[in-house]
Amino acid sequence: MVELIVEVYRASGVRAQSPRPRTCKKLMLKSYPHSVPLLTLRVIKVMLVVQVGLFALLVGINNIVDYGSNFEFVQHVLRMDTTFEGNRLMWRAIDVPWVHHLAYALIILAECTCGVVCLFGAWCMWLQRRSEAALFFMGVMWASVGLSVGISLWFTGFMTVGAEWFLMWQSEIWNGQSAAFRFIVILFAVLLFLHLPEPKAASSTGVEAVS
Repeated sequence: MVELIVEVYRASGVRAQSPRPRTCKKLMLKSYPHSVPLLTLRVIKVMLVVQVGLFALLVGINNIVDYGSNFEFVQHVLRMDTTFEGNRLMWRAIDVPWVHHLAYALIILAECTCGVVCLFGAWCMWLQRRSEAALFFMGVMWASVGLSVGISLWFTGFMTVGAEWFLMWQSEIWNGQSAAFRFIVILFAVLLFLHLPEPKAASSTGVEAVS
């Protein structure tokens, strides 16, 4: 009897409907609160901010430990004693020692602030790397503040005040334009990368449903 039923079932051409197989994407989204590409992108952002923070903090610490080396640089820039001879902007020169120390202290403060705030922002981003976009973005904003401090230092402090106001560009010895420009480009690039839109798979509450 059972064999007869089986034969009739086969002859009818009716086949059991197998469940729709899950796609790789669905399995991935079920296993992780965020997709792997999104998590990877966030980790890369954290890594870049950490590297900038370590760099800026190390520069500041070096200037504290080896105070005299770069202080001499600041002195010559403010004195304008290696600019073109006979230029008409020598009235801008400052030969007051306490002003030199103050300027150098502000540079060190900005470097350390850039480093510490970037590292704090990276830590916040790392803690929220699997969270919704709004929480992760709070860390991004801290990192953005740190990067902006660094950009202000090397663009406004070195390129604008140092190179243009005190004519640092005229000096063949005490000229930090090239180094400052490299730092500005790196910090700007990291800042722009931080604010790139995240994949659409990430919504304010996690990952969007996939049909």
